[in-house]
Amino acid sequence: MTIIDNVDIPIGVVQDKTDKGTGYDKTCWSVVADTSRLRYYFRTYDNKNWRYADVKKALENAKGIEIIPVLTPPNYQDVTAMNKPLN
Repeated sequence: MTIIDNVDIPIGVVQDKTDKGTGYDKTCWSVVADTSRLRYYFRTYDNKNWRYADVKKALENAKGIEIIPVLTPPNYQDVTAMNKPLN
């Protein structure tokens, strides 16, 4: 758990009942700006892996308005080969 998790809205905590049924609010994404390194970190409700965009690099090569895919599936890293004996 991180500090930013303290302000997330877990699905189901906020409910909106209408004649069409019950809707649930949730935190769709979280962002953190690193102004010293010009990076914009983000994660989504469905993919808790932190990713970032290097704003300086993006602006150097930009030729117009561009988009970055945000709604991507999680990338589960296999760490099995990183095991080592406990000393």
